[in-house]
Order: sequence, then C-alpha cells, then structure tokens
Amino acid sequence: MTLREHLSGIAASVPAAAQELFGPPQPPYTEVGWELFWRLHATRGVTEMGLAPITYAEMVAYERLTRTRMTPFDVLCVREADDALLCETRDRITSAQSATPAPPSPLRES
Repeated sequence: MTLREHLSGIAASVPAAAQELFGPPQPPYTEVGWELFWRLHATRGVTEMGLAPITYAEMVAYERLTRTRMTPFDVLCVREADDALLCETRDRITSAQSATPAPPSPLRES
C-alpha cells in the first residue's frame, strides 16, 4: 500500500484529514499555468545532479509544437511551480543524505 493510498483511506473516514491530503485550494487564474507545468514536467530531462529545470526554450518549443499560446502569467506559473519542485526535491535529497550514516573507514594498525 502506498502512502497516498493510506492517506486516502484516512481521509475517507476522517473528513478533516482530506484537507491535509489535498492541500490548499489552487489560487485563482492559475489552472492553465498548472496544467502547462505538468505537461512540461513530463518531458523534462534528468542529469547527474537531479531534475533539469524547465527552460524558456522548452516552453517556446512546446508552444510551437502544440500551437498553444502561453501568456506571461502562464510562464510565471510554470517557472514558480518548477522552482518550488526543484527546491523541494533538492531539500529531500539533502536531508536523506544527511540521515544516511557514512560507511566506517577501515582501521589500520601500525
């Protein structure tokens, strides 16, 4: 059972827990930017350092290939969501690495 499935079960029996599971409501007028973020996120690259950021060049390519028009506000929404995701990912990796003990070094007897 995944964590989300577990939390969904709790939310079904405890209505107050649903807010914790689903988070705060989405700010007004951000629906298009949020949808664009997830579409661009699905095509992002991964490097040795982790997730690659969504670039302006990728947004322009998406516009051309899908014949959609991104407003400046949509671009801002995508950039803000991407920055937040990259920051959260970086924080989780850092905390996981600091929680992992270093392997013992071999002791040499002289």
